[in-house]
Amino acid sequence: SASSSPSGRSSAAENLERREKQWGGHVLEHYSGESFRQQILPLAEEPSRCIKLRNLYPAQPRPSGVEFEELEAGVLHKLTQYGGVLHCFLDRWTDEGALYAKLDSADAATSVIAALHGTWYNSRLVKAEYVPLPEYHRLFPSSKYASKLMFPP
Repeated sequence: SASSSPSGRSSAAENLERREKQWGGHVLEHYSGESFRQQILPLAEEPSRCIKLRNLYPAQPRPSGVEFEELEAGVLHKLTQYGGVLHCFLDRWTDEGALYAKLDSADAATSVIAALHGTWYNSRLVKAEYVPLPEYHRLFPSSKYASKLMFPP
């Protein structure tokens, strides 16, 4: 059972509200012009059920372990709004601020890319792209056998 805060709201509800507030609107809501639009829109790629979201966190200062856990939970929460997530990996060792995910269908991945590419997350512009399935399995061999849907804590 979820614990209650002094305000009487459950900590689970507060976590959900905080995670949603981290996502901002789409960059195209604030800017116009075809050249800007071309810079922001993803390149035409072969759809895959695997994706990479970049620029979720800054290279410096690198987030702490707890911040990484909250980031992963928040993004996983957002991904599950578009489809089932079979595998998720937050890359803590590069400067890309990247999270990789394998969804249950290419349609779900396409929905994620359409919804999140060019949006703001913690005041950072998110870039989303497909990762070809063979490349994803090369990066994350165990994901080849992932069959259980993931849910945020």
